[in-house]
Amino acid sequence: AATRQARTAPVCWRSADIAHGAPLPSIETLQDQMNKRRKEAEDTFRRNQELLNESRDKEKELAKAAGVTPEDAARRAKYLKEQRDKLLAKKKAEREAKVKKYDEQQQKDLETMQAEAAANSAGAAEQKSEKDMTVDEKRNMMRIA
Repeated sequence: AATRQARTAPVCWRSADIAHGAPLPSIETLQDQMNKRRKEAEDTFRRNQELLNESRDKEKELAKAAGVTPEDAARRAKYLKEQRDKLLAKKKAEREAKVKKYDEQQQKDLETMQAEAAANSAGAAEQKSEKDMTVDEKRNMMRIA
């Protein structure tokens, strides 16, 4: 791991600094700072490229040591993709079957509730007439007494 070098703070000049007579940096100084930062950026980029190439080389060496050819890798990738597609199709079919079963159950429940509601409304009419008869009977009993 490379240690980071301390960067110089960017030079920002405010109008107040200029008014108080603070000297402006020379163009050469600014160019030197800019060139230094450019060199640091180029060095960092070059280091990253080297690390990337090393990692690619290691990957190739591992593949070669494992005896895996690019054709084998492509064939394996194709096989795994086919297996994935089969699994996704199976899961989709299972979900659709569950939805269909759920819809059928909901329809049956709805029909049952409607039948019960119809039976209850007919039963309620009968109960109401019995209730009315009970009230009539009470009136008759009151009259007799």
